[in-house]
Amino acid sequence: MENNLKNLIALSSIFASALLTPALFAEQVKSLELGFTSGNVKETVSALDSEILERDAKFENSPAGLKSLIFSGDGGIRVGGINFTDKFSIEAVIKPAKSQNSMMILTTTTGGYTKDGIRFFINSYMKGDGCLILETGNGKEGSAVKTQADSIKIGEWQTVKAIIDRQNGEAVLYIDGKEAGRGSILKNFNITTEWFCVGQLRDGFAPTRFLGSMEKLTIETEK
Repeated sequence: MENNLKNLIALSSIFASALLTPALFAEQVKSLELGFTSGNVKETVSALDSEILERDAKFENSPAGLKSLIFSGDGGIRVGGINFTDKFSIEAVIKPAKSQNSMMILTTTTGGYTKDGIRFFINSYMKGDGCLILETGNGKEGSAVKTQADSIKIGEWQTVKAIIDRQNGEAVLYIDGKEAGRGSILKNFNITTEWFCVGQLRDGFAPTRFLGSMEKLTIETEK
């Protein structure tokens, strides 16, 4: 466990320092695991616009013995880019709080069903329905893959994952390792490699910010 914690902290330090050179980061990193520590969150805050970030970061112990970041609904984290390929996955360990709004886990775009990019989140818009949702947009069209209502449990630790296959136009959603949803996505959406957001949309739209705790976030890409 101690070695795992050291590895997470080391990866997080690389991750935080890469915020200053996102282009280089995108070229070098094919997978990313972000473990939240007081050190890297403070670095993140100092490097970016504090108005869209959690200024006073708070943590709690997670089931894995690590520290999980508590999102209060007041902000999120803007992070350096990663080179998303045609097939990639997003995985997060979360304990969401109750909300009647959508809660973003990871987004590469602003709000809007057709906006170019991806949005991985909980709850349909303005509904606390407990769905896990992946949306893709290309600027003109949008698509959504979602689980059944109440798939996400409030106040409980869960591992959520989306596997996105842009070439074949399909996404599969998992909750705690079990398939929970599958459907078609757009093949021609684009993702900026400059930066993406954890816990909120790129424009910081407040009603869709994540509320609850997040232990870690993992992104894996394939050529």
